[in-house]
Amino acid sequence: MGGYVGEVIRRRLGGAWVRDGGQPALDLPGGARIYPVQQVQQRLGSGAGSLTAYASALGADPGPLTPVLPCRCCGALPAADTKFRAVQSVLLWIGYTRSPGPFCRDCGTAVFRQLQQKTFMLGWYGIFSPVAALVLLLNWAAMTHVTRLAAPTAQPGAIPGRPMDPGRPLTHRPQVLAGILAPILLLTAFVIYTRSSAP
Repeated sequence: MGGYVGEVIRRRLGGAWVRDGGQPALDLPGGARIYPVQQVQQRLGSGAGSLTAYASALGADPGPLTPVLPCRCCGALPAADTKFRAVQSVLLWIGYTRSPGPFCRDCGTAVFRQLQQKTFMLGWYGIFSPVAALVLLLNWAAMTHVTRLAAPTAQPGAIPGRPMDPGRPLTHRPQVLAGILAPILLLTAFVIYTRSSAP
């Protein structure tokens, strides 16, 4: 029970288990050292004190635990559980790409920009082109969960991974600008051709 109480506190506040004179202890990020096993022994032995109040006094809300999700790409924290998509549409064919998270801020930004670029470049050349507009909007909505994240950091005790390079913003990518202009030019050329060939 002491290990369980200490692990709940550690998962909410961070820190690491250590041994202090043969007794298990927990070093918290602020430098404090606590002894949750001894606290539980005291509670069971004398009935005095409250484990809920003990956790709350340390700043660990004893409510339901929200799972901590590492980034799928680099393993860093924090991460948002969201997904991005891309669409390719040519004549009667449509291709759909889905990239689920969780993503840290850097990896999420990189995947978002890659799939948005792919959709801007290849999503407009078939009868399913309206789906491309919907996918672009869904990606921007998903990106709001990523932009709210703090800078990625390695998990305690884990081998640090390297977050993906987000690359240039979409407005600075010639491929995106070309992908926007190409369908406009094709549509304009088609309209001019039909009007010039009309009787």
